[in-house]
Amino acid sequence: MRSLRGWMAARLLPAMAIVVLAAALAGVPAEADVVIVESRTATGAVTPYPPYQEIGSWLNTTAKSTVPGLVAPGARFVTSGDGRGIKIKPTLAVPGGDYRVEITQNTGAGNVSQDVVIAISVTGGSGLPATTTAFQAPGSNTWKLVGDMKLDPGVTEPEITFTYQSGTVSGTSRWIFDSIRFTQIQPCLNTPPVTAVGPFDAGATTVRVTGISTDPAASQVKVYQLAGGVPSVIGTADPQGQAAVDVPVSPLVRGTQVFATQTVNGQEGCLPTGGALVGSGPNPPVLVSLGIRETLTSGPVGADGGISGPIEWIGPKETLSGAPMGKLVIPSNQWQTITFDPLTDPVLNFNAGNNLLDGAFGVLEHLAVAPARFGDGDPGSYKLYIDWVKNGDTVITDFESFNAGDSALLRQPSFSGTTSGNLRLPAPNEAVVDDTVSESGSKSLRVWFQFLDGAPARWVRLTTYQAANVPNPQVDLTKPISMRILLQPAAESGNLSLVGPANVTASDGDPAVFSVTALNASGPVRYQWYRNGLPILGSDSATLTLPAVTMADNGAKIRATAFDGSRRVYSAEATLTVIVKPAAIGEVKSKVDGAQVKLKNPVVVTKSDSGGYWAQEQNRSSGIRVVSSQNPPVNTLISNVEGVMATNPETGERYIDASGKTASIGSPFTPKPLGLTNRAAGGSRVTNGVGVPNDGLLVTVWGRVTGVDFSVPISFYLDDGSGVVNDTPTDFIPSPVPGVKVLVESFFPSIGDYCKVTGISRLARKDGRTFRVVEALSDMHIERVAP
Repeated sequence: MRSLRGWMAARLLPAMAIVVLAAALAGVPAEADVVIVESRTATGAVTPYPPYQEIGSWLNTTAKSTVPGLVAPGARFVTSGDGRGIKIKPTLAVPGGDYRVEITQNTGAGNVSQDVVIAISVTGGSGLPATTTAFQAPGSNTWKLVGDMKLDPGVTEPEITFTYQSGTVSGTSRWIFDSIRFTQIQPCLNTPPVTAVGPFDAGATTVRVTGISTDPAASQVKVYQLAGGVPSVIGTADPQGQAAVDVPVSPLVRGTQVFATQTVNGQEGCLPTGGALVGSGPNPPVLVSLGIRETLTSGPVGADGGISGPIEWIGPKETLSGAPMGKLVIPSNQWQTITFDPLTDPVLNFNAGNNLLDGAFGVLEHLAVAPARFGDGDPGSYKLYIDWVKNGDTVITDFESFNAGDSALLRQPSFSGTTSGNLRLPAPNEAVVDDTVSESGSKSLRVWFQFLDGAPARWVRLTTYQAANVPNPQVDLTKPISMRILLQPAAESGNLSLVGPANVTASDGDPAVFSVTALNASGPVRYQWYRNGLPILGSDSATLTLPAVTMADNGAKIRATAFDGSRRVYSAEATLTVIVKPAAIGEVKSKVDGAQVKLKNPVVVTKSDSGGYWAQEQNRSSGIRVVSSQNPPVNTLISNVEGVMATNPETGERYIDASGKTASIGSPFTPKPLGLTNRAAGGSRVTNGVGVPNDGLLVTVWGRVTGVDFSVPISFYLDDGSGVVNDTPTDFIPSPVPGVKVLVESFFPSIGDYCKVTGISRLARKDGRTFRVVEALSDMHIERVAP
């Protein structure tokens, strides 16, 4: 029950407190219009008119009120009341506004009249009393009420005249005029506010209003809906002396705000600046994640594992403004099993963790629930039921042993300070055992809450921290953790439906486009797309374009939701198939290790051995090693070469691992080797090298033999005068010699011989440097030449 007398008692405060109270309750700015007129200026001179004018002869006094904000060194006074008076003409800010009028003076000297009565007349306003006793001695250094004044329409400069009417005025019983204050007020503040109780769901036709005055009784309650910054009345009711009523209203609209007022003694209360947000209806889709506290305990499952240790999330790969983007739960009239597998699901740090699950056991610390983004988000409300919480085959709880209304496993939504600020409170705010809904048996846990608004950061942490029943339950992190969840869809109207999306096949690096068509919409349609159950940010149209898919996207499940203001529908899932995009050798060599690749053009085999072969483009632009059990003939075109990119850790050379793949054999093709100077070999791939990389190509080099190394594999060094460095000295070559290193099968020339070698341009590494190597096609491709 709300008593107006109690409200009015709270209003009997000093005037400055009244200004603050008005700002707090009615949303008026804290800098509401306040005008003070002093009888003297800061220099001590009499204040000129307007705003101050004296009637009759007045004198200076050093007696000055000490209330804050005054600047003059004293005030004015008279020792005779006959023919004396004061005119005040302030300049106020609000035409036709309501103002409280107060005076202040210093009566500490004991020479102020105890019984003077002053007459009041007003031009340009009304409401002040005909007389006032405010100038009498009681009350020093404080603001004393004269009365409330309402300006005439359009008026901002009223004239108030104070004249002596009666009482003792003498040398020892003075009438002092120090300062007068005008403070803007709102009459609606005399009527206490009421509460429109949420949550509010689109389409609802009643709003419960509480806090209604019963003494005296309110005559009317109004419910407003704020849309586009404009409030409109959507329902009224006569409370008939009740402190709470259900007000019939027009159907609520998603995204608007709802608030209420009451009228008491003919005065309606002030309109709030905003109210609770209307959600689209119970249970939009949600994303759920499991919080695991790493307690390093040892079981058993379900036992209290304590409250110490870092916390990791199971389920989400990422967060959005701090909210974990976990597993998608779409409203359904059927119970759904949600499973979190510690061994295979993503793990993400929540608090002091490392994105890994440490230990064989931990504590089920919380269930995180975030809105599955729908346009700009949806505040709910959310009512979900949880049953059969299990770890592997062990039941942690099925809630059957508790009484309806008991707290079990999860604390109420507002309990966690981490997320309580995300919720609309005080209600709804439940996590209690329910005996009306269950998956099997007769009981489940009912959780009910509403987010404050649709901001991206909203999520709720439903924690098990020291719960009254089943607190901090331990879980075996080698086994799945599952629960049954019922998230029922809201009752909806309309015939909205979605056609599509179709499955899409795209090459890696190319865009993939999905689309849906909305049918029978009753209003503008809002869309949200999901990939593998996670919302795709910014996907708010009927078409979804993934700009550059990769092989990691292969098999992704894509679906859309749509909402037309009356009905929310979900599309079927479409599958994204990503295929390897054929590319030239030079392009595939730029791809990362592990990337699946396929050569675009038929390439020519330049060398083949037991571990695979070397192949190059027909135009001699690039070449590469292919690791394969297939040994295609040399000087033959092959196609359909595909596999996985890798890097030889010893040499830094890129290669295609085509294990298990078979290329197609084509027609004969004899490539011409690329003639290279020693310095051009390897190109920019070698340390201090320049030019186009040519590792993997068939090349010919020449020069004088500068050294022979009998290590396996046998090699010698060939210098054409470029003097390039290499990996010498070696065990067989004690001092550095210049030249390109040539790998051979068994034949080697003598130092000082001049040779020409045809083979594969390769790379080698030593001491952090990359240098040039040519692997001869065979001993027959080493030819002695004249100097």
